[in-house]
Amino acid sequence: MKQVKNLTTSLSDLCFSPKSEILLGASRWKRNSLKLINIPGLSVYKNWPNFRTVFKYPTCVNWSGDSQLLAVGNEEGNVNVF
Repeated sequence: MKQVKNLTTSLSDLCFSPKSEILLGASRWKRNSLKLINIPGLSVYKNWPNFRTVFKYPTCVNWSGDSQLLAVGNEEGNVNVF
């Protein structure tokens, strides 16, 4: 079991990468709220997203089939691909 204690709001979306090595959690109730969790190591990535990463209020998230790209949709209908 692992708890992610540095979240400050409820998650509205969870999505595993296709190979299940990364779990993505997002909250549509807090601006720029997104966390990437390394599953084998059970640790939160601290280097992304950073303070310059802007996706506003994420409403949906998904990975590309090869886990190389991450799409984050927001309440304005925009999709950012990382």
